[in-house]
Parts: sequence; structure tokens; C-alpha cells
Amino acid sequence: MVIILLFASLSMIWQANNSQIHDYLGEDSSPGFDTFIIKMLTFWVAYSHLIPISLYVVLEIIKLA
Repeated sequence: MVIILLFASLSMIWQANNSQIHDYLGEDSSPGFDTFIIKMLTFWVAYSHLIPISLYVVLEIIKLA
């Protein structure tokens, strides 16, 4: 959850600083709380499918034992 909040916050900061440069993105120059929630949910979905490789190794060792 910390990573999700961190990346959503960094994304909001980047969007606020660079929205004038990238006019073709069509984003608002001052993102609000609703944009933060959408970005947070986006990162949650993106990171919810990450499974560390060490978990696979541990599961295979347990199966072997």
C-alpha cells in the first residue's frame, strides 16, 4: 500500500509540473483528489499481480519436501 500511495503521489506531482509541456495529453494542469484516487486504483491493479520469484522457489521447495 505504501508503494501505491508513493507512486500515485509522485504521478500527481509529475502531472502538475509537466502538464503544460505535454498539451497533447489533454490533462488538467491542477489534478484533484478524484485524479489521485484513479491513479491510486490504477497502481493497485498494476501491482496486485506481482509475485516475487522467491515465492515460487519456496513453494517448489515445500512441494519437494
